[in-house]
Amino acid sequence: MSGVYRMKSFQEWETRLKAGDRRKMKDLSDTKESVEAAASDMIDVGSYTRLVDVISFLSVMNKKLILLFRGQKRDWELQPSLFRPSWAPSADDLNSASLEGSN
Repeated sequence: MSGVYRMKSFQEWETRLKAGDRRKMKDLSDTKESVEAAASDMIDVGSYTRLVDVISFLSVMNKKLILLFRGQKRDWELQPSLFRPSWAPSADDLNSASLEGSN
């Protein structure tokens, strides 16, 4: 893959849309960037509507990529909760857990 579309591409698409330049809206290949750059790019959105717009655009433009939405303020390494340094069972886990199995 020669490159991917990312937030910069979406912002450029919005600019071209507002300018009414349909010809340039159709070809955003000049906004593609490396996969590595896209993987390190976090997108901050302020509303659910904006999130839907951004995800829709990126999903359509990057059909061969899988987008992850983690809904958090900080970037965390993916780990099972058991291996996290601050892991603790929730009250629900304690109530439903049994060493003898379910009854």
